[in-house]
Amino acid sequence: MANTIETAGRRSPRPARGLGRALAREVAPWSHRARAKCTPIGLGSLNRTGELSTYRRPIHRSHRPIGSPPPPGQTSHMPTDQPKRRLFGLICALLALLTSATPLSAAPPAPPPAAATTPPAFLSPLQPPRPPTRAFQAPATPYGPGHRGVDLPGAANEQVHAAADGLITYAADLAGRGVIAIDHPNHLRTTYEPVTPTVTAGAAVLRGEQIGLLQPGHPGCPPATPACLHWGLRRGRTYLNPMFLLHRPRVRLLPDPVAAPGRGPP
Repeated sequence: MANTIETAGRRSPRPARGLGRALAREVAPWSHRARAKCTPIGLGSLNRTGELSTYRRPIHRSHRPIGSPPPPGQTSHMPTDQPKRRLFGLICALLALLTSATPLSAAPPAPPPAAATTPPAFLSPLQPPRPPTRAFQAPATPYGPGHRGVDLPGAANEQVHAAADGLITYAADLAGRGVIAIDHPNHLRTTYEPVTPTVTAGAAVLRGEQIGLLQPGHPGCPPATPACLHWGLRRGRTYLNPMFLLHRPRVRLLPDPVAAPGRGPP
């Protein structure tokens, strides 16, 4: 019979040619979907005829340790940006470590308060220092009576010294007596009379430097005193007591009330 096949002594019916083609058309769409969804992983793939292919891509094994540089002539497959990422991560870690380990710097201490400006140290124009024979008496008015300076007892031709650093502004006779005037810082001016000047106007002098010789004949000097130096001080147009320049204010330390005996903490 033309449409039957004999197998193992048995005769099985063979589908007609037209029926086989129809079945192939019905199965073909399903076979492609099944091949895409049902193919086991790692067992191959279905070829065009629907048969399972066992072909596998060959695996190349390398005996080079992981992380070691590639041999000469062979390029590395490491991404080019991976070293940059590692370097960036290392920098971030170091910055975080330094930030956490470095203590915050303390604010700089405040500068100490500026000390009060004190007038320059003055010397007595006659050495050694001595008390005046006549004290200073400020006038009530600019042209009123008074004693505009102090009289210091001395000897004829005794050396007269500059009371402080300054500039000689006058050194000559005035109304029949020798007068020397010195300008000092802070708008101070000292005067010395009667003297024979040994300096000239315009010269700079230092404290204690000789500026003249004392002469007798000052009015108001005691009869028993050979000579007297009239020493004057002026700030601007105001006359001051020159003896105040020889004494600096004393600093008196008061006891701490907490440490005083018989007192407890407040």
